[in-house]
Amino acid sequence: MTAGIVLLRGIFRGKQHWVHFTEKLQAVFSHKKINAVDISSCGELSCELSLCSIEAMVNSLRSLLSAHTKSILQRFYWVA
Repeated sequence: MTAGIVLLRGIFRGKQHWVHFTEKLQAVFSHKKINAVDISSCGELSCELSLCSIEAMVNSLRSLLSAHTKSILQRFYWVA
């Protein structure tokens, strides 16, 4: 299994700020799964409360990625 690539924007910014970068990255790394995700209180999840710890954010991101990919990938390259 190859490692996936996760695009994560900074505080107060949603995944839409990656604009066309996701498509360009997917063209270069066509063999990898590219996911742009939002954390709680950002982007599509702006109606959710902010998480108060890094551990809670990591757990939330794991759940989101599991839902996106339909399986839990063992490795990711994070781009933030």
